[in-house]
Amino acid sequence: MLQRTLSAALLTIVGGTGSFAVADAALPGPPADQAGLTLETLDDWQTALEPAGPALADLAVDWETTIRAGARRASAERRPLMIYVMNGHPFGCT
Repeated sequence: MLQRTLSAALLTIVGGTGSFAVADAALPGPPADQAGLTLETLDDWQTALEPAGPALADLAVDWETTIRAGARRASAERRPLMIYVMNGHPFGCT
């Protein structure tokens, strides 16, 4: 019974993730040439889409990756501790 339950759970997990991959591959949209993407405009598109300025501000912060390290550093520097916690997939695919 336990093996059957685990097999069903595994199929559910694998089947669920596979369906997202198929759905993402079939997104509608115009072909690249109709969207104005050509070899001549590629550099302009890349410049426009690359993050810059305020979008990169979080990279300038010297983040700690564990609560313990952050708590020790906050205590040593007499600064508050910010803990960012989330539930779900980082890209909002829950």
